[in-house]
Amino acid sequence: KKAHYFTHMKTDFQTTNFVLYGSQTSEYSSQIYQQILNQLKKIVSKSDIKFVLTNPENLDKDLMTLDGPSYFFPLFLMDGVEYNSFKNKIEKDFFYEKEIALPLSEYPRFLKKLFIDSPKSIYLMHGSKKYNNAQKHAKIIEFGKSAGDHHFCFLEGEPYFKTFIENQ
Repeated sequence: KKAHYFTHMKTDFQTTNFVLYGSQTSEYSSQIYQQILNQLKKIVSKSDIKFVLTNPENLDKDLMTLDGPSYFFPLFLMDGVEYNSFKNKIEKDFFYEKEIALPLSEYPRFLKKLFIDSPKSIYLMHGSKKYNNAQKHAKIIEFGKSAGDHHFCFLEGEPYFKTFIENQ
């Protein structure tokens, strides 16, 4: 539950703004994102950082309110289309010094939280028919399997979740 994966900010990067980006826009998702941001505020000792919570509906407006070096933390599990679109937008439209965090799959502490105390679980990821899901999600799958008896399937592509579950 703690936001340890946020604490790797570069020490030579003088952040003025911390932007937490959640890709979902529902009221429930916004509440969860706000809880994450509130936890982060508690562990960051630098009090002059402006914390911003944004999503696809508000990103353009929120970028216009920021000036100065900014750290962008998108809540994407992997380096996929959504992550790359977000990253390209920030690189193209934000003219101050910036740092963009890696997808969550790059943080072993985060992955450990996913897989702890959940043996024999089936993890359903979105996936795609356009690429090899096992290859694209290899880091997550390898970490999960090393943490116990975990299985993986996808909404799109192989292994397809309905077929996978029928065979269990």
